[in-house]
Amino acid sequence: MGHWAWVMRSQHLFFFLIPLICPCSFPSHQSPVTITPYPQRGPRVPQSPIPTKAKVN
Repeated sequence: MGHWAWVMRSQHLFFFLIPLICPCSFPSHQSPVTITPYPQRGPRVPQSPIPTKAKVN
């Protein structure tokens, strides 16, 4: 019984972590579209203007 309880808990944790780690796996089309562009544009946008200003100065 204890082992089964642990497996059930681990499955629940996986189900909660899967959408956070891989939003694309979720069936909803809105979640992957809104979550994917942020990480791609976020790190690239702030890094691009910083080096350009540093070179100008």
